[in-house]
Order: sequence, then structure tokens, then C-alpha cells
Amino acid sequence: SKQLPQEDKTDRFWGLLWKDVRFSELPRLMKVLLCIPHSNASSERVFSMVRKIVTENRMSLDNSTVCALLS
Repeated sequence: SKQLPQEDKTDRFWGLLWKDVRFSELPRLMKVLLCIPHSNASSERVFSMVRKIVTENRMSLDNSTVCALLS
């Protein structure tokens, strides 16, 4: 922890870390990690919408038709 820059503000901390050659990959890694969704609610929402579209009577719908109906 003594090697890390001492800064109270998060944006300044990551700015200093980005400039330090020793930790140049760490900010990129954090950007990727922070983009990972914390839940699967969005995918579950899509499955729910598809279940409402593709019913017993509409089982033969083409994928392109289902995609068009979803949008």
C-alpha cells in the first residue's frame, strides 16, 4: 500500500495510478470489472418477454420474427 499513490478523491487516485508504469494495467482491468452486470435481471427480463411472445400457438415463429417483435 505504500507504493500506491495517496489520494482521497477516487478520480485523482485512478489518474495517478494510470500514469504510474508499475500499475498501468490496473485501471484498464478495473474498467472491465466494473462493467460486469451485478445481476442477471436484464437477461431474465428478455426471457420473460420471449415467453410472452412465443406461446403454444406461436411455436413456429422464426428467430428473425421474434427479434422483430422484441424490438
